[in-house]
Amino acid sequence: MALDLFKLAKLTIAAFTDSKREKKSGDPLEVQYNPETLSLKYETVFQNKQGIATSSAQARFSHSRSKQLDVKLVFDGTEVGYYGVQLIPRLTHVPTVAKRVQAFFDSCYRLDGEIHEPAYLRLSWGRLPWGHTGELATGFDCRLQSADIKYTAFNRDGSPLQAELDAVFVEDLDPEKKSSLDR
Repeated sequence: MALDLFKLAKLTIAAFTDSKREKKSGDPLEVQYNPETLSLKYETVFQNKQGIATSSAQARFSHSRSKQLDVKLVFDGTEVGYYGVQLIPRLTHVPTVAKRVQAFFDSCYRLDGEIHEPAYLRLSWGRLPWGHTGELATGFDCRLQSADIKYTAFNRDGSPLQAELDAVFVEDLDPEKKSSLDR
């Protein structure tokens, strides 16, 4: 396998209709611009005999919560990322910001008619320690928990030219995969 030193790896969101992530739901969504930062949150819950742990009682492990990944995605419709012949009409279709945002929500948020819930997702980007115990893995298996959209620039007709989307994904491991990792 040849290594392409000039190819820029893009954050990709793939949607699936099953928790094992074997049945794809549509084409993967490749982000327009890679995020500047990703934030992975690990959280453990401790309790004492009366319930919630206090500063005067010994904290006893209760459970670990699923990892949470926070990321800011940028959608741009100003064509600033396109060059030369890419800007010639009919050669390159440049999706609008509204279409990019809609594609994100169609992949990550829309209820799938087959499973009657949002899609199972896998985020992948380079060789990050996505894994359950911090090991390098092929991706982060998750579901979209929330997304906040902030439109930051508009065309003369009022259509959005730029949007920032703050997305929160919560880890969602297939039960078989989780039980094998817990051993």
